[in-house]
Amino acid sequence: MLSDGECQEGTTWESLLIATRHGLSNLVVLVDYNKIQALSRLEDALPLENLRKKFDAFNCFCVEVSDAHSFSELVQVLSDLEDVGKPTVVILNTVKGKGIREFEDDPAWHARKLKGNELEVGKQELGIR
Repeated sequence: MLSDGECQEGTTWESLLIATRHGLSNLVVLVDYNKIQALSRLEDALPLENLRKKFDAFNCFCVEVSDAHSFSELVQVLSDLEDVGKPTVVILNTVKGKGIREFEDDPAWHARKLKGNELEVGKQELGIR
């Protein structure tokens, strides 16, 4: 499991080079692609346009889950994976804070803890008692 922010680091790509060189076909890398890193958006820090092409260029088999918040889509994609003779990367398109309007897609919530009545707001939005 990797974050998109970790895909800005050289060690991630070095590891993939080693994995493909040794034909680690049992390696499945899940990438949480919410386009937020630390306290900013990827586009403002170090953009990762066309992430799939980058993984393809490193000789990985790559698939995408367009809505990784959809369990049915996620399970379907993971169930359909086959051994293709090289590492597989699954890009999980997600939205930080999905389901809670006040927190959704806001970089400030990437490393922030809930405080005060924010927990109650979140529970209410998610329908949790």
